[in-house]
Amino acid sequence: FPVTILKQFEAQAAHQIALSLASTTYMISIGLAVAGGIKVAEALGRKDATDLRNINKKVIKMSVLWGGICALFFIGFQNTLPQWFTNDGAVIKTAAMLLVWAAIFQIGDSVQANAAGLMRGRQEMKFPTYFVIFAYWVITIPLCYYLGFTQDLGIQGIWIGLSLGLTIAAVGLTWRTLNFLS
Repeated sequence: FPVTILKQFEAQAAHQIALSLASTTYMISIGLAVAGGIKVAEALGRKDATDLRNINKKVIKMSVLWGGICALFFIGFQNTLPQWFTNDGAVIKTAAMLLVWAAIFQIGDSVQANAAGLMRGRQEMKFPTYFVIFAYWVITIPLCYYLGFTQDLGIQGIWIGLSLGLTIAAVGLTWRTLNFLS
């Protein structure tokens, strides 16, 4: 294969490794989001505003904690984790670099998933839908294209854009979640 094609294969393999690991940690976030949504629905059904506020705050705090633990894990084992998938040195090196970006977006990813889950528990669907469309389609995708292709940052630019988009989604959804009863 020509060198450029091999580089593309390496980048794609590294991306898949980092994305597989990030998707695995995301499963815990989704479980927490579902549990939080159920607890919010119960508190809403009881018309218990104090419990509703407490659940929202606790779930957001737990999601920040979980995201932080995952971030530390990815950074601490960034050179070891890719070896679970391949023994190709170039892929391992690129995946290790991408795991730093995956670590950065762990908190944002966990928080945005849980804030959306809490809103589902109170049957609020329009705001999270419109906001994530804005955050991902209007900001993230163009930003990933700009950084990855226009600024020639390649796969790293795409992950930088993804990290920023997830952070924007997390901030907006958390703001709405924590200010629901204010």
